[in-house]
Amino acid sequence: MAKENKEVVNPITITNKNGDVYILDYDRASCAAVNKAGFNANEIESNPEEMLPLLFFGAFKKHHRKLSKADTDRILEDMGGGMPTKMIERLVELYLQGREGLIVEDEEFEENAKNTGWTIEI
Repeated sequence: MAKENKEVVNPITITNKNGDVYILDYDRASCAAVNKAGFNANEIESNPEEMLPLLFFGAFKKHHRKLSKADTDRILEDMGGGMPTKMIERLVELYLQGREGLIVEDEEFEENAKNTGWTIEI
């Protein structure tokens, strides 16, 4: 089965009044970091007061690793304390896209393995 051409979810760009630009996105490492911090996508609706700030925090980890949770909480507060639904939906899409990088179709792995020199015997 060939890998589907999935549409790439574009990052979110936010800019504050001072002109500081932040790019919110996820990759495998940022997904792992936010999961380690306690994020659980299944709890977004039942526990939004904890999960949404963690989702927001994790999205900074790909491009702005040095920002702490306190920093991103402050940014969220400066933005009015909440996020519009469209932003939450995009952050979830970005998170899921970051996690997809952990699973590779067999044919794609075999093609990559030829180039890297790795083999797997099962």
